[in-house]
Amino acid sequence: MTSAKAFYRELIALGVALSIDARGRLGFDAPKGVMTDELMVGMRSHREDLVAIVERIEERAAIIEHDAGIPRSDSERMARMEVTDDTPEPMPKGVICPWCQGRRLVDSSGGLKCWDCRRLAWVCVPGAIVRADAQEIDLSI
Repeated sequence: MTSAKAFYRELIALGVALSIDARGRLGFDAPKGVMTDELMVGMRSHREDLVAIVERIEERAAIIEHDAGIPRSDSERMARMEVTDDTPEPMPKGVICPWCQGRRLVDSSGGLKCWDCRRLAWVCVPGAIVRADAQEIDLSI
């Protein structure tokens, strides 16, 4: 039997968005034709665990957004990875966070954010990507 976390990752990969309503009930929004009978059975069998996963992701996303100042969409993606044990693999040697020397960087709007310290590590600028700790960037070369 598939674990609830693996099932959750499967749903996300299919484009299914899970939510909890005001009464604490599990809801979903899925692209047309995605929700098969098998997936519906899986949702029913994992309902309690899925509710707990979604609630934990919402909580972690709010904390990441508030504490690190990361946009909500990025904080939700990071929280999903954290809660479902799907953390990013370390980057190749030499690609590190200039702030904490972490090697687990995740794609984010504007560049790469560090998984460990949650800070913007590399910034996208026209024609290049540069370390976020660079004080001045002279692109007039």
